[in-house]
Amino acid sequence: MNKPETSEAYKEALRLTMLGSRSKKTQQRLERLLISQDEAAALLGISRRTLVTEIERGRLRYVLVGKRRKFRPDDLTAYITGQERGSIENGEILSFRRSRRR
Repeated sequence: MNKPETSEAYKEALRLTMLGSRSKKTQQRLERLLISQDEAAALLGISRRTLVTEIERGRLRYVLVGKRRKFRPDDLTAYITGQERGSIENGEILSFRRSRRR
């Protein structure tokens, strides 16, 4: 499975967004190669249970270190990119709704 191409500017913007106004200690943790499940859930703004569900559905990649799941920041970026919905036309985001079955 190929990794989605992500521009360097987008990666930098995402990194700065994730760092935000957090403390230096938190910033140091975010710059590591791997982050914990709890940190990944916090960065994505989802619960730990939702994170585990996304892993089980094969939507989110992880690295197994011993018995613990760890995450590469690039995999979190790829997850976000993969979850994007809608289309952008002339700077406006258009969302698509599923039609209801009758």
